[in-house]
Amino acid sequence: MTLSDLTDKLSTNYQKFMIQYTKEVLEKHWTEVKAIAEALNERKTLSYNQVQKVIKERLKSKIR
Repeated sequence: MTLSDLTDKLSTNYQKFMIQYTKEVLEKHWTEVKAIAEALNERKTLSYNQVQKVIKERLKSKIR
């Protein structure tokens, strides 16, 4: 199912829900998003394992 399959009212409500949900997820995980962005700025590309390492390092620094 795609948004084009939904009625206009349902489509609008779904879009509002998804925007709000996305904002909540970003706010909850902002430190991780920021850490990945900083690492990307330094290295230009990251592998999956490098992303995991960045997140683990950020989580360790939060605990301290």
